[in-house]
Amino acid sequence: MQWKPVVLPCTKKWYNLPVGLGYDELKNDLKILCIVPSRDESEGSVVEIYSVNDDPWDGNEGRQITFQAKTSQCKFILKNVPYWIGSDKQVKSYEVLARIDPCTGFYQTFTYPIHVSQNSVYPLNMKDIVVCVGKYG
Repeated sequence: MQWKPVVLPCTKKWYNLPVGLGYDELKNDLKILCIVPSRDESEGSVVEIYSVNDDPWDGNEGRQITFQAKTSQCKFILKNVPYWIGSDKQVKSYEVLARIDPCTGFYQTFTYPIHVSQNSVYPLNMKDIVVCVGKYG
């Protein structure tokens, strides 16, 4: 077993930031993905990625996203990719499920099925498939 201390930039309050772990299979690299909300909620967030192999945090260049996470932890990890629940200003749905690929930094959102009530949707990782459990109506 190996371990490595990670130096967190002291410019943020880490106890409140949405953080997830991902794995880059191409580079054999564990990554920490952090969603830093903008001060103005209408602007979205910035994704910062820490590479265990390379050490430094990947900064704000080209990582602006329109997503605001609902909680500080990712909901689950599916095939080495963290998923969060939150809102996206470009999606008219009340709540979305979002993922950030640790290999590419690519951001993607998923809306819930229309026939499921928005206020009671519970996305799950079930045998490496995203499943949404909720009530009708």
